[in-house]
Amino acid sequence: MKEPRRILVVDDDDTFRELVEATLGDEGYAVDTAPNGLAALEVASRFRPHLILLDLRMPLQDGPSFIKAYRKTKPPRAAVAVVSAVRDPVIAAARIGADAFLAKPFDLGDLIHLVARLSGG
Repeated sequence: MKEPRRILVVDDDDTFRELVEATLGDEGYAVDTAPNGLAALEVASRFRPHLILLDLRMPLQDGPSFIKAYRKTKPPRAAVAVVSAVRDPVIAAARIGADAFLAKPFDLGDLIHLVARLSGG
């Protein structure tokens, strides 16, 4: 049996993390979560995600600061998709070198499609 693709959801909104975790779990993904970039660095080091869904505005360590620190970690590194309600997610994602973006609010089908495309699963 094929090992499930691992997805890390980084967002300070508990309800959002729970929704995405349940949705992707139902699709067969292994999902872990973190409420900010600092916690996400620790989770990523042990969980080794294939894809990180990243909010940009969070306490303690925001998305851009997380990306900067994450890129200094030992490879392999996950693809990163910005999932945020910022005014222009395309520009925000490009600024931090993200692989994709998904603007909040979004359709769950769009999320599932994005995750399948970027995680290889």
